[in-house]
Amino acid sequence: MNLLNEPIGIQTISLAAVEDIVVWVVLAVASAFSSGGSALQGLYTLLLTLAFIAIMVVGIRPIFNRIHAIYHRRNDDCNVYIVVGCFVLLLIASFTIEVMGERAVFFLFFFVLLTFVI
Repeated sequence: MNLLNEPIGIQTISLAAVEDIVVWVVLAVASAFSSGGSALQGLYTLLLTLAFIAIMVVGIRPIFNRIHAIYHRRNDDCNVYIVVGCFVLLLIASFTIEVMGERAVFFLFFFVLLTFVI
């Protein structure tokens, strides 16, 4: 059918990605406010989450783009150091998210999305 090359196929995949993002955000916010603490604690967790996302977008993503550009010019896109760096950053992000009070499974999705895809 070759649906991915048609406008309706592209729109369908795009809407599915947006829907996934919205559902994960709603689930994370609901988890932050239903963790058994006060509303102030939920707000604190939400603010920490927004700070985490901002750090990923403003700080980490440009660094990875520069590193990828360097290795891309050398025709070495899948260098072992890039893979190890991604894995170490994933572990650090997972630990940070758990310390913030959220479950890592929610925000590792955002980590991958913000750092590598968008």
